[in-house]
Amino acid sequence: MSNKKNEQPESAFPKGVSKPALRALASVGVTRLDQLTRFTEAELLALHGMGPKAIRIIKAELLTKGKSLAKEWRTDGLKRAGLSYTLYLNPNLAQGLLGR
Repeated sequence: MSNKKNEQPESAFPKGVSKPALRALASVGVTRLDQLTRFTEAELLALHGMGPKAIRIIKAELLTKGKSLAKEWRTDGLKRAGLSYTLYLNPNLAQGLLGR
C-alpha cells in the first residue's frame, strides 16, 4: 500500500508556505508552483499575506526543479491579476537595480 498522504503532486506548493501566503497567491490566480516563474520577488512581496519566509521556501523549491522567480522588475503579473501598487525605491538602490 503506497503512502499517498505524504506524496505531493508536482504542482503542489512546498510544505511550510503559510495559509495567508497561499491565499495571496490564489488571489492573483496562481494555483501551481511553476506559475510563480512569471513573478519577481518584489511582485510577490507586494501581495498581502506573502512574507520573506514563504519567498525563501518557494525559491528553494523552484531551484530544486531548475527554475526561479523572474529576474527583472515586471508588472505584467500583477496587472493581469487586476492589482495596482506603488513602489518606492531608494534612489541609490534603484540605480543598482537598473545597472546605472
